[in-house]
Amino acid sequence: MFQCQSCKRIEQDTSKLHAHHIKEAEKHPELFWDEDNLETQCEHCHNSDKQRQERGKQLPWQVDEDGWPIAR
Repeated sequence: MFQCQSCKRIEQDTSKLHAHHIKEAEKHPELFWDEDNLETQCEHCHNSDKQRQERGKQLPWQVDEDGWPIAR
């Protein structure tokens, strides 16, 4: 079993997990294979908040370092 590092969901089917680059691969190609720059994310987290954040769009809420919403 593996865990999403954003929402902490435990996923038994590893085909549903994604390798997420902490520092964007486009801006930091030298870190593409650096294991310290990778984290596991579930499909939902990888395709929603983090991706929106990486594209430069502001989230409608603030999130903590683990990706959980926090009060403003």
